Amino acid sequence: MRKIPFTYIRGGTSRAVFFEKKNLPDDKNEWNAIFKAVLGLPPGTGGPKSALPKQLPTSKIAVISPSGRPGYDVEYHFFQMNDLTGIADDRGTCGNMSSAVGPFAADHGLAAVKEGENTLRVYNVNTKKCFLTTFFVKDGRAEATGNVLLPGLAESGSPVTLDFISPGGGYSGKLFPTGHKLDRIDCGVFGEKEATVIDCVNPIAVVRAADVGMTGLELRNEEITKDAMTLLQMIRGKTAALLGLVKNWEEAAVSSTYIPHLAVVAKSSTYRTSTGEEVVEAGVDFCARAIFTGLHPTFPAGGAVAAAAAACIPGTVLDAVTEKEKPSGPVRKIVIGHPAGCISVPLEISGENVKMGTLIRTARHLFEGELYFERE
Repeated sequence: MRKIPFTYIRGGTSRAVFFEKKNLPDDKNEWNAIFKAVLGLPPGTGGPKSALPKQLPTSKIAVISPSGRPGYDVEYHFFQMNDLTGIADDRGTCGNMSSAVGPFAADHGLAAVKEGENTLRVYNVNTKKCFLTTFFVKDGRAEATGNVLLPGLAESGSPVTLDFISPGGGYSGKLFPTGHKLDRIDCGVFGEKEATVIDCVNPIAVVRAADVGMTGLELRNEEITKDAMTLLQMIRGKTAALLGLVKNWEEAAVSSTYIPHLAVVAKSSTYRTSTGEEVVEAGVDFCARAIFTGLHPTFPAGGAVAAAAAACIPGTVLDAVTEKEKPSGPVRKIVIGHPAGCISVPLEISGENVKMGTLIRTARHLFEGELYFERE
Protein backbone atom coordinates (compact mmCIF):
# COMPACT_ATOMS: atom_id res chain seq x y z
CA MET A 1 0.00 0.00 0.00
CA ARG A 2 1.40 3.38 -1.06
CA LYS A 3 0.56 6.78 0.48
CA ILE A 4 0.45 9.69 -1.96
CA PRO A 5 0.04 13.26 -0.66
CA PHE A 6 -2.56 15.45 -2.32
CA THR A 7 -4.26 18.82 -1.79
CA TYR A 8 -7.85 19.73 -2.56
CA ILE A 9 -8.09 23.34 -3.74
CA ARG A 10 -10.72 25.76 -4.92
CA GLY A 11 -9.59 27.81 -7.88
CA GLY A 12 -12.04 30.40 -9.16
CA THR A 13 -15.43 28.66 -9.16
CA SER A 14 -13.95 25.17 -9.62
CA ARG A 15 -12.23 22.63 -7.39
CA ALA A 16 -9.51 20.09 -8.11
CA VAL A 17 -7.16 17.59 -6.52
CA PHE A 18 -3.57 18.83 -6.82
CA PHE A 19 -0.55 16.51 -6.82
CA GLU A 20 3.11 17.36 -6.83
CA LYS A 21 4.60 15.58 -9.83
CA LYS A 22 7.48 14.24 -7.71
CA ASN A 23 4.98 12.20 -5.68
CA LEU A 24 3.59 10.41 -8.74
CA PRO A 25 5.22 7.48 -10.59
CA ASP A 26 7.71 8.30 -13.32
CA ASP A 27 5.58 6.22 -15.68
CA LYS A 28 2.65 8.47 -16.61
CA ASN A 29 0.67 5.42 -17.70
CA GLU A 30 0.20 4.71 -14.00
CA TRP A 31 -1.29 8.11 -13.22
CA ASN A 32 -4.83 7.40 -14.40
CA ALA A 33 -5.36 4.68 -11.79
CA ILE A 34 -4.23 7.08 -9.05
CA PHE A 35 -6.53 9.83 -10.31
CA LYS A 36 -9.47 7.41 -10.38
CA ALA A 37 -8.69 6.23 -6.86
CA VAL A 38 -8.58 9.70 -5.30
CA LEU A 39 -11.91 10.63 -6.91
CA GLY A 40 -13.62 7.24 -6.59
CA LEU A 41 -14.16 6.90 -10.35
CA PRO A 42 -15.65 5.22 -12.31
CA PRO A 43 -18.12 2.56 -11.03
CA GLY A 44 -16.21 -0.33 -9.61
CA THR A 45 -13.36 1.75 -8.16
CA GLY A 46 -15.00 2.93 -4.98
CA GLY A 47 -17.71 5.01 -6.62
CA PRO A 48 -21.41 4.19 -6.85
CA LYS A 49 -22.18 1.12 -8.93
CA SER A 50 -24.88 2.90 -10.92
CA ALA A 51 -23.16 6.19 -11.61
CA LEU A 52 -25.12 8.53 -13.87
CA PRO A 53 -23.72 11.32 -16.01
CA LYS A 54 -23.30 14.58 -14.15
CA GLN A 55 -24.70 17.76 -15.62
CA LEU A 56 -21.18 19.17 -15.68
CA PRO A 57 -17.71 17.63 -15.89
CA THR A 58 -16.50 18.55 -12.41
CA SER A 59 -13.84 15.96 -11.53
CA LYS A 60 -10.52 17.72 -12.03
CA ILE A 61 -6.87 16.89 -11.38
CA ALA A 62 -3.77 19.10 -11.55
CA VAL A 63 -0.14 18.00 -11.46
CA ILE A 64 2.36 20.71 -10.53
CA SER A 65 6.15 20.76 -10.63
CA PRO A 66 9.05 23.21 -10.73
CA SER A 67 9.95 23.96 -14.34
CA GLY A 68 13.28 23.17 -15.91
CA ARG A 69 12.35 25.18 -19.01
CA PRO A 70 14.19 28.49 -19.41
CA GLY A 71 12.02 31.43 -18.41
CA TYR A 72 9.43 29.42 -16.48
CA ASP A 73 8.97 28.91 -12.74
CA VAL A 74 6.28 26.21 -12.59
CA GLU A 75 4.60 23.63 -14.83
CA TYR A 76 0.87 22.92 -14.73
CA HIS A 77 -0.64 19.76 -16.22
CA PHE A 78 -4.42 19.64 -16.06
CA PHE A 79 -6.62 16.56 -16.39
CA GLN A 80 -10.39 16.47 -16.75
CA MET A 81 -11.64 13.16 -15.40
CA ASN A 82 -14.52 11.51 -17.21
CA ASP A 83 -17.04 10.45 -14.56
CA LEU A 84 -18.43 7.65 -16.74
CA THR A 85 -15.25 6.09 -18.09
CA GLY A 86 -12.67 7.16 -15.53
CA ILE A 87 -10.37 8.30 -18.31
CA ALA A 88 -8.13 11.30 -17.67
CA ASP A 89 -8.39 13.78 -20.54
CA ASP A 90 -5.64 16.40 -20.89
CA ARG A 91 -6.70 17.79 -24.29
CA GLY A 92 -7.90 21.04 -22.72
CA THR A 93 -6.96 23.19 -19.77
CA CYS A 94 -8.92 24.81 -16.93
CA GLY A 95 -8.79 28.57 -16.56
CA ASN A 96 -10.33 28.54 -13.09
CA MET A 97 -7.87 26.02 -11.68
CA SER A 98 -5.00 27.99 -13.22
CA SER A 99 -5.59 30.47 -10.41
CA ALA A 100 -4.59 27.87 -7.81
CA VAL A 101 -1.26 26.99 -9.44
CA GLY A 102 0.72 29.91 -8.00
CA PRO A 103 -0.65 29.59 -4.44
CA PHE A 104 -0.05 25.83 -4.49
CA ALA A 105 3.51 26.28 -5.75
CA ALA A 106 4.19 28.90 -3.09
CA ASP A 107 2.78 26.85 -0.21
CA HIS A 108 4.64 23.69 -1.29
CA GLY A 109 7.99 25.32 -1.93
CA LEU A 110 7.94 24.67 -5.68
CA ALA A 111 8.92 28.24 -6.56
CA ALA A 112 10.75 31.05 -4.79
CA VAL A 113 8.36 33.67 -3.44
CA LYS A 114 8.57 36.69 -1.16
CA GLU A 115 6.23 38.50 1.18
CA GLY A 116 3.71 40.64 -0.66
CA GLU A 117 3.00 40.49 -4.40
CA ASN A 118 4.52 37.73 -6.50
CA THR A 119 4.34 36.86 -10.20
CA LEU A 120 5.24 33.41 -11.50
CA ARG A 121 5.61 32.30 -15.11
CA VAL A 122 3.71 29.07 -15.62
CA TYR A 123 4.11 26.60 -18.49
CA ASN A 124 0.81 24.92 -19.28
CA VAL A 125 1.66 21.41 -20.43
CA ASN A 126 -1.77 21.01 -22.06
CA THR A 127 -1.65 24.04 -24.32
CA LYS A 128 2.14 24.49 -24.48
CA LYS A 129 1.43 28.14 -23.65
CA CYS A 130 2.57 30.53 -20.95
CA PHE A 131 0.47 32.32 -18.40
CA LEU A 132 1.51 34.66 -15.62
CA THR A 133 -0.06 34.29 -12.20
CA THR A 134 0.15 37.21 -9.76
CA PHE A 135 -0.88 36.65 -6.14
CA PHE A 136 0.00 37.73 -2.60
CA VAL A 137 2.00 35.96 0.09
CA LYS A 138 1.55 36.66 3.80
CA ASP A 139 3.58 35.04 6.58
CA GLY A 140 5.15 32.66 4.08
CA ARG A 141 1.91 31.32 2.60
CA ALA A 142 -0.32 32.38 -0.26
CA GLU A 143 -2.90 34.89 0.95
CA ALA A 144 -6.44 33.47 0.75
CA THR A 145 -8.51 36.16 2.45
CA GLY A 146 -9.48 39.35 0.67
CA ASN A 147 -12.35 41.38 -0.73
CA VAL A 148 -12.69 39.90 -4.24
CA LEU A 149 -16.04 38.11 -4.53
CA LEU A 150 -16.58 36.10 -7.69
CA PRO A 151 -20.15 35.53 -8.89
CA GLY A 152 -21.10 31.98 -8.02
CA LEU A 153 -19.12 31.89 -4.77
CA ALA A 154 -20.25 32.63 -1.22
CA GLU A 155 -16.82 33.68 0.06
CA SER A 156 -14.50 36.49 -0.99
CA GLY A 157 -10.77 36.03 -1.39
CA SER A 158 -7.43 37.54 -2.25
CA PRO A 159 -7.08 38.43 -5.94
CA VAL A 160 -5.16 36.16 -8.28
CA THR A 161 -4.47 37.76 -11.65
CA LEU A 162 -4.01 35.46 -14.63
CA ASP A 163 -2.43 36.80 -17.83
CA PHE A 164 -2.70 34.26 -20.64
CA ILE A 165 0.07 35.07 -23.14
CA SER A 166 -0.76 34.51 -26.84
CA PRO A 167 -3.58 32.12 -25.89
CA GLY A 168 -4.81 31.44 -29.44
CA GLY A 169 -4.53 27.88 -30.76
CA GLY A 170 -3.67 26.14 -27.49
CA TYR A 171 -5.36 22.93 -28.63
CA SER A 172 -5.53 23.19 -32.42
CA GLY A 173 -2.63 25.48 -33.22
CA LYS A 174 -4.96 28.07 -34.78
CA LEU A 175 -7.25 30.75 -33.36
CA PHE A 176 -9.95 29.63 -35.79
CA PRO A 177 -9.39 25.86 -36.12
CA THR A 178 -11.74 25.37 -39.08
CA GLY A 179 -10.14 28.19 -41.02
CA HIS A 180 -13.39 30.17 -40.91
CA LYS A 181 -14.85 32.75 -38.55
CA LEU A 182 -18.31 31.46 -39.31
CA ASP A 183 -19.21 27.81 -39.91
CA ARG A 184 -22.53 26.29 -40.90
CA ILE A 185 -23.14 23.10 -38.97
CA ASP A 186 -25.58 20.54 -40.36
CA CYS A 187 -27.91 19.63 -37.49
CA GLY A 188 -30.19 17.21 -39.30
CA VAL A 189 -33.88 17.88 -38.67
CA PHE A 190 -32.93 21.16 -36.99
CA GLY A 191 -31.33 22.47 -40.17
CA GLU A 192 -28.04 24.29 -40.50
CA LYS A 193 -26.85 26.47 -37.61
CA GLU A 194 -24.20 29.15 -37.73
CA ALA A 195 -21.37 28.86 -35.23
CA THR A 196 -18.00 30.41 -34.57
CA VAL A 197 -15.39 27.90 -33.47
CA ILE A 198 -12.54 29.68 -31.72
CA ASP A 199 -9.59 28.21 -29.82
CA CYS A 200 -8.30 30.69 -27.25
CA VAL A 201 -7.19 29.16 -23.91
CA ASN A 202 -9.77 26.46 -24.71
CA PRO A 203 -11.71 25.69 -27.90
CA ILE A 204 -15.31 26.85 -27.82
CA ALA A 205 -18.23 26.92 -30.24
CA VAL A 206 -20.39 30.06 -30.10
CA VAL A 207 -24.01 30.07 -31.32
CA ARG A 208 -26.82 32.62 -31.17
CA ALA A 209 -29.48 31.93 -28.56
CA ALA A 210 -32.30 32.68 -31.03
CA ASP A 211 -30.95 30.01 -33.41
CA VAL A 212 -31.20 27.23 -30.81
CA GLY A 213 -34.52 28.05 -29.17
CA MET A 214 -33.12 29.95 -26.19
CA THR A 215 -33.12 33.52 -24.92
CA GLY A 216 -29.58 33.52 -23.57
CA LEU A 217 -30.96 34.54 -20.17
CA GLU A 218 -31.73 31.05 -18.81
CA LEU A 219 -30.71 30.35 -15.21
CA ARG A 220 -31.41 26.61 -14.86
CA ASN A 221 -31.69 23.48 -16.97
CA GLU A 222 -35.46 23.39 -16.59
CA GLU A 223 -35.71 26.54 -18.69
CA ILE A 224 -34.15 24.80 -21.68
CA THR A 225 -36.52 22.65 -23.75
CA LYS A 226 -35.70 19.05 -24.55
CA ASP A 227 -35.43 19.85 -28.26
CA ALA A 228 -33.09 22.76 -27.57
CA MET A 229 -30.83 20.59 -25.38
CA THR A 230 -30.78 17.89 -28.06
CA LEU A 231 -29.75 20.49 -30.63
CA LEU A 232 -27.08 21.92 -28.34
CA GLN A 233 -25.55 18.51 -27.76
CA MET A 234 -25.52 17.93 -31.52
CA ILE A 235 -23.72 21.22 -32.14
CA ARG A 236 -21.18 20.53 -29.40
CA GLY A 237 -20.65 16.99 -30.66
CA LYS A 238 -20.23 18.05 -34.28
CA THR A 239 -17.75 20.72 -33.18
CA ALA A 240 -15.82 18.03 -31.32
CA ALA A 241 -15.71 16.00 -34.53
CA LEU A 242 -14.52 19.05 -36.51
CA LEU A 243 -11.69 19.45 -33.99
CA GLY A 244 -10.73 15.78 -34.24
CA LEU A 245 -11.66 15.09 -30.62
CA VAL A 246 -14.07 12.31 -31.62
CA LYS A 247 -14.70 10.32 -34.78
CA ASN A 248 -18.49 10.50 -34.57
CA TRP A 249 -20.29 13.45 -33.00
CA GLU A 250 -22.45 11.21 -30.80
CA GLU A 251 -19.32 10.09 -28.92
CA ALA A 252 -18.72 13.57 -27.47
CA ALA A 253 -21.43 13.13 -24.81
CA VAL A 254 -19.34 10.35 -23.26
CA SER A 255 -15.74 10.62 -24.45
CA SER A 256 -15.23 14.40 -24.76
CA THR A 257 -17.39 15.95 -22.08
CA TYR A 258 -15.12 18.90 -21.31
CA ILE A 259 -13.99 20.31 -24.64
CA PRO A 260 -15.13 21.89 -26.74
CA HIS A 261 -17.09 24.34 -24.61
CA LEU A 262 -20.34 25.61 -26.09
CA ALA A 263 -21.53 29.19 -25.57
CA VAL A 264 -25.07 30.33 -26.32
CA VAL A 265 -24.98 34.11 -26.70
CA ALA A 266 -27.48 36.95 -26.91
CA LYS A 267 -27.33 40.72 -26.93
CA SER A 268 -26.90 42.52 -23.60
CA SER A 269 -30.04 42.66 -21.46
CA THR A 270 -31.08 43.49 -17.93
CA TYR A 271 -31.88 40.33 -15.94
CA ARG A 272 -31.88 38.80 -12.47
CA THR A 273 -29.12 36.33 -11.61
CA SER A 274 -29.57 32.95 -9.96
CA THR A 275 -29.17 34.71 -6.60
CA GLY A 276 -31.65 37.46 -7.42
CA GLU A 277 -29.20 40.27 -8.10
CA GLU A 278 -29.72 42.58 -11.05
CA VAL A 279 -27.39 42.66 -14.03
CA VAL A 280 -27.93 45.89 -15.96
CA GLU A 281 -27.90 45.88 -19.75
CA ALA A 282 -25.45 48.77 -19.95
CA GLY A 283 -22.95 46.88 -17.78
CA VAL A 284 -22.40 43.90 -20.10
CA ASP A 285 -21.30 43.51 -23.70
CA PHE A 286 -23.37 40.37 -24.24
CA CYS A 287 -25.10 37.58 -22.32
CA ALA A 288 -23.86 34.01 -22.52
CA ARG A 289 -24.80 30.58 -21.25
CA ALA A 290 -22.26 27.75 -21.29
CA ILE A 291 -23.42 24.24 -22.12
CA PHE A 292 -21.62 20.97 -21.46
CA THR A 293 -24.00 18.09 -20.71
CA GLY A 294 -26.09 20.73 -18.98
CA LEU A 295 -26.18 24.44 -18.19
CA HIS A 296 -23.10 25.79 -16.42
CA PRO A 297 -24.04 27.77 -13.26
CA THR A 298 -21.54 30.52 -14.14
CA PHE A 299 -19.23 30.58 -17.17
CA PRO A 300 -15.92 28.70 -17.64
CA ALA A 301 -12.97 31.04 -17.23
CA GLY A 302 -10.98 29.77 -20.21
CA GLY A 303 -14.08 29.87 -22.36
CA ALA A 304 -14.65 33.47 -21.30
CA VAL A 305 -11.33 34.51 -22.83
CA ALA A 306 -12.27 32.78 -26.09
CA ALA A 307 -15.75 34.32 -26.20
CA ALA A 308 -14.37 37.76 -25.39
CA ALA A 309 -11.83 37.45 -28.21
CA ALA A 310 -14.57 36.44 -30.66
CA ALA A 311 -16.53 39.56 -29.67
CA CYS A 312 -13.61 41.74 -30.77
CA ILE A 313 -13.07 40.14 -34.18
CA PRO A 314 -15.28 41.08 -37.17
CA GLY A 315 -17.17 38.31 -38.92
CA THR A 316 -17.91 36.07 -35.93
CA VAL A 317 -21.27 35.15 -34.41
CA LEU A 318 -20.47 37.42 -31.47
CA ASP A 319 -19.50 40.29 -33.72
CA ALA A 320 -23.12 40.34 -34.89
CA VAL A 321 -24.56 39.90 -31.38
CA THR A 322 -22.66 42.74 -29.70
CA GLU A 323 -24.69 45.72 -30.86
CA LYS A 324 -22.98 48.27 -28.65
CA GLU A 325 -20.10 50.30 -30.00
CA LYS A 326 -17.13 48.00 -29.90
CA PRO A 327 -14.10 48.98 -27.83
CA SER A 328 -11.13 49.97 -29.93
CA GLY A 329 -7.41 50.19 -29.35
CA PRO A 330 -4.92 47.50 -28.35
CA VAL A 331 -6.41 46.97 -24.85
CA ARG A 332 -10.11 46.22 -24.55
CA LYS A 333 -12.37 44.95 -21.79
CA ILE A 334 -15.29 42.63 -22.53
CA VAL A 335 -17.90 41.94 -19.84
CA ILE A 336 -19.97 38.77 -20.17
CA GLY A 337 -23.27 38.31 -18.34
CA HIS A 338 -23.83 34.73 -17.11
CA PRO A 339 -26.36 33.04 -14.77
CA ALA A 340 -24.59 34.07 -11.56
CA GLY A 341 -23.39 37.54 -12.58
CA CYS A 342 -20.62 38.88 -14.79
CA ILE A 343 -17.08 38.00 -15.76
CA SER A 344 -14.75 40.72 -17.03
CA VAL A 345 -12.03 39.89 -19.56
CA PRO A 346 -9.44 42.55 -20.44
CA LEU A 347 -7.77 41.71 -23.75
CA GLU A 348 -4.69 42.92 -25.53
CA ILE A 349 -5.52 42.33 -29.18
CA SER A 350 -4.32 43.53 -32.55
CA GLY A 351 -6.52 42.56 -35.47
CA GLU A 352 -6.91 38.80 -35.09
CA ASN A 353 -3.80 38.44 -32.94
CA VAL A 354 -4.82 37.92 -29.32
CA LYS A 355 -1.68 38.93 -27.45
CA MET A 356 -3.03 38.48 -23.93
CA GLY A 357 -6.24 37.74 -22.06
CA THR A 358 -6.59 38.55 -18.37
CA LEU A 359 -8.80 37.16 -15.61
CA ILE A 360 -9.14 38.01 -11.91
CA ARG A 361 -9.86 34.92 -9.80
CA THR A 362 -9.37 33.77 -6.20
CA ALA A 363 -8.05 30.51 -4.76
CA ARG A 364 -8.02 28.72 -1.43
CA HIS A 365 -6.59 25.47 -0.09
CA LEU A 366 -9.47 23.40 1.30
CA PHE A 367 -7.70 20.38 2.78
CA GLU A 368 -4.66 18.15 2.43
CA GLY A 369 -4.38 14.42 2.86
CA GLU A 370 -2.79 11.17 1.74
CA LEU A 371 -4.27 8.75 -0.75
CA TYR A 372 -3.85 5.13 0.26
CA PHE A 373 -3.22 3.55 -3.11
CA GLU A 374 -2.72 -0.06 -4.03
CA ARG A 375 -1.46 -0.56 -7.58
CA GLU A 376 -4.01 -2.32 -9.80
